[in-house]
Amino acid sequence: MQATILASTQQSATTSLYFDVNVPSTVTSGGFWMPFPSIPVLVPGSNTDARQRGEVSAINFVRDYIIPIADSEVDSGANIEFVLKVGSLYCARTTNSTDPRTIEPWSFKLKDTTQRGGATILNNVINPTLGETTTIVYTVTRPGPVTIQVFTLSGDIVKVLQRGQKTQGSYTVTWDGRNGGGRPVARGMYFIRIVGPGVDEYRKVLVVK
Repeated sequence: MQATILASTQQSATTSLYFDVNVPSTVTSGGFWMPFPSIPVLVPGSNTDARQRGEVSAINFVRDYIIPIADSEVDSGANIEFVLKVGSLYCARTTNSTDPRTIEPWSFKLKDTTQRGGATILNNVINPTLGETTTIVYTVTRPGPVTIQVFTLSGDIVKVLQRGQKTQGSYTVTWDGRNGGGRPVARGMYFIRIVGPGVDEYRKVLVVK
């Protein structure tokens, strides 16, 4: 997951994500919950089952987090609820912008995002000037060479993301919207080609600015 901090005074703060699934009503008020410690005026108790995840990267305004699929409740169809802690401040969303008391956790329904051909792309619309990245998850069915390259629409190579031997298994590789020289590419559509044992796929990435 990615979050963008818009408040300039908090962009250097360390952040955490707290998430849970099927939150009991005994620790919510109007659907809102808080990890420990709770704020009695807002919620009746603390949601001590909420799991904390620290940021795995912090680039400019963007923070990245990972919600582990090894968690027994994190499964296809689950409704994931989460709040953020930025520095010492807890953050949630308001359902009525004129009434700050109408707050809820952010939420999304988890879907099976596995795509065909052993290659899945996550977050395929990115803004490299904000530090956003796209992630490719690919599966190698047997040991062998793997090459992953970024191309323009005209077929020019922008960057080589992976070239080398891989054993059987699943891997991830990211692209930050920059070329081989480390400069942000022009906005537009790009292709990522993944070639390896049992996989030869193209995925699209839209770069915006």
